[in-house]
Amino acid sequence: MLTYETPDGEKVTVEVLLTGTVEVSFDTNRGSKPPEMQSTESGKKISKPEDPVKDGYTFEGWFYTDKDGNETEWNFDDPVYENMTLKARWKEVPKTETTEQSMPTTETKTKSASTTEKSVPDWEYSRRKISEQTVSRTVKTGDETNIVYCLIALGASLSCIILAKKKLFR
Repeated sequence: MLTYETPDGEKVTVEVLLTGTVEVSFDTNRGSKPPEMQSTESGKKISKPEDPVKDGYTFEGWFYTDKDGNETEWNFDDPVYENMTLKARWKEVPKTETTEQSMPTTETKTKSASTTEKSVPDWEYSRRKISEQTVSRTVKTGDETNIVYCLIALGASLSCIILAKKKLFR
């Protein structure tokens, strides 16, 4: 973008488009091996590469940052006018947890088990792991030696400052 002012004070903005060859690279955002960089003439389209894969995630598309700073999905039917990098966007697949349930019956003394899948949010799983780790830690209390040394050092420093000021103002 080029902005200039005309002799009568009007501001004019001109968008400059490159001519010649432009290059488009691909960033899989920690996914599988990225596709090869594509080169094309300015104003021509690029080919849509094969979708990358990433364990535990679903591929949502190739995105770029537009001139306003917004992440926008690239439309492979649009022509390319400048060098750019298209970045893969991923959506995490929800984790599932299997639980066993016992259902007693009144006619017989046997139990039948059924398996159900329950979606567990990531934050709950993380919270559980953290709480398990914190249980094993113990806090040591009663060690106040460092505080005593700090107070002695602070008192000595203040005494030195007061004595120095008294000598300066005599």
